Amino acid sequence: MNKLILTLTLIVFSICAKAQTEKGNVYIGGSLSFNRSTTSQNGYSNEFSTAYVTPTVGLFLAKNFSVGLSPQYSYSKNNTEAFTGNGLSISKNISHLLGGGIDFRYYFAIVPKLFFFPQLSSSYLVSIGQSNTDTKLFRTSINPNLTFFATKKLALNFTYGALAYSYQTNKSNYTTTKFTSFDFNANQGAALGVNYYFN
Repeated sequence: MNKLILTLTLIVFSICAKAQTEKGNVYIGGSLSFNRSTTSQNGYSNEFSTAYVTPTVGLFLAKNFSVGLSPQYSYSKNNTEAFTGNGLSISKNISHLLGGGIDFRYYFAIVPKLFFFPQLSSSYLVSIGQSNTDTKLFRTSINPNLTFFATKKLALNFTYGALAYSYQTNKSNYTTTKFTSFDFNANQGAALGVNYYFN
């Protein structure tokens, strides 16, 4: 009898979770990520930290396949100290970026209520406010994600690492620098998110 009840419970949970990934359903939510790195060697030290806030609204175009739009805000701080021929040189840069992006997801059920989905994302952000430099950042990435349906309509998301390409330009009063990167970054940092699903 207990096995029958357990089996029926798992089936109900599975149906409830899968029902949220059906064509025409909508989700709203977002994520928050934070990353910090430090480097120190031979009289040089660098501390870099960044935080992303990404609200999201998405629509399932087909079963288990969704497209989402995400306004984005990023805050980063870069502190550098280095000993030169003229003594200690200290540099502090703060950047505020605002922009948006689009993402595509395909959900795979692992067990009832737990899904895996790779997410293909592209975003474009520009500097705002009191940023030290005029920055433009384009980024596209593929992220592995896990989502757990805590209730019929509420899901918790977790992602870590990314295969990413980025192109960034920084303009100040004196110089313009450009950065391009393409790599898998397992140390990109974790992101936690919450999504609310409804018909």
